[in-house]
Amino acid sequence: MSHSYFVVMLDYGGTRGLEATVHPEDTRRDIVDRLVTGEDDPDRVVFIHYVAGFTIEDVTEDIMLDVGDGIQDRAERDYERQCARYYGGDIDSLREKQIEGWRLK
Repeated sequence: MSHSYFVVMLDYGGTRGLEATVHPEDTRRDIVDRLVTGEDDPDRVVFIHYVAGFTIEDVTEDIMLDVGDGIQDRAERDYERQCARYYGGDIDSLREKQIEGWRLK
């Protein structure tokens, strides 16, 4: 039986040093979500390895690209919510106004 899991190495600097987190039940999506939400600080990532059986793959770059996209998507959603609050409507009515020609950016 072959097990697979992700190892996320974080650098806390100073006396805390490096810390590896391994949660065998976490999927790639879980790792990305933890980094996008800030549960794990993306700026502290040293590497992310995917271990499957006897092979180890460095997936740091691929996952960090997904994290960047996720952070951008989250920022856009937050921006829409702030605009909707400011203009006194919900996000759907705000999007309708965008379609009708309103520019929010």
